[in-house]
Amino acid sequence: MQLDVKSRWSSTHYMLESFIEFRPIIDILFKNVRKLSLSKKQTNNLLALQISNTSWDLLEQLKKVLEPFRNAVKLISGSQYPTVGLTLFVLRKLQQNFLEIIQPDDDDIILKIKELLYEKFIYYTSANEYGEGFKTLLTCAYFDPYGLSVLTPREVGSIERFLKNSPRQLIGQQQQFEKVPLNKKMSTLDKFLDSIDSNSKDNHADYSRSTPLSLDITNEMKKYKRLASNFMANADAESDKSVLLFWKKNWQSIPNLSVLARKYLASPATSVSSECAFSKSAYYSRKERSSLLSDKLSQSVFLKDKLFPEV
Repeated sequence: MQLDVKSRWSSTHYMLESFIEFRPIIDILFKNVRKLSLSKKQTNNLLALQISNTSWDLLEQLKKVLEPFRNAVKLISGSQYPTVGLTLFVLRKLQQNFLEIIQPDDDDIILKIKELLYEKFIYYTSANEYGEGFKTLLTCAYFDPYGLSVLTPREVGSIERFLKNSPRQLIGQQQQFEKVPLNKKMSTLDKFLDSIDSNSKDNHADYSRSTPLSLDITNEMKKYKRLASNFMANADAESDKSVLLFWKKNWQSIPNLSVLARKYLASPATSVSSECAFSKSAYYSRKERSSLLSDKLSQSVFLKDKLFPEV
């Protein structure tokens, strides 16, 4: 059995899950309550706590509605794969594919629970929609194929304009900037395509000011979106859907974007990993301190990731 702890994510679902698992035992207890060695007052007090079938059904439905949130928290709290790029994907899938969708088996109680959850969900997820934190979240989502799949065209355009103006600090030092010839000829088809493609139009607006890096970034953005789309289309139930696999396979095709991806995907989506590290550190210092030399303790706490060779 578990308690519902407000400061712990998904604790309500875990509490309901463990409580419902003990339903057969609880039912047997109430059926045989009068056979127990209890006073009349104790028996009556215990019977007053008896759970009806309607209440059990309500608990089952509440558990069902909370399960996607439990799975979402577990997904973005992972420590063995990048999580920040998945955050926007998870939030929008919860909103658009769960809270806003009426399933055939949703009864009035589930619909009411979804309605209440939706109000709180919108309140917390839309509060900082125009803040710097949300803009950073959008940029991180751009570098994960799953995050990219839930971005609107307007958001993608805004992110790409931002990235075109920001990569020089990361990438520009590694490249030589040269003038692109002013007399570059464009075919009639190119002119038409450029007239409807804002990215291409911006790049061809003034060749004298363009650089190989800015053109490369634009071309890589187009290639990245195609690769991300193929990655999503070819993913099946048994395939590895990790963004690490995507960039491992494709970084050579889009090298400039891969540098930016390493920057924006490096942060975890939640503080779970760091909290876990602090908990392990405290455990070593409290429980294992007496059996560890100071240098061994230091290695265990601070240098654990350095003890294993990089793959």
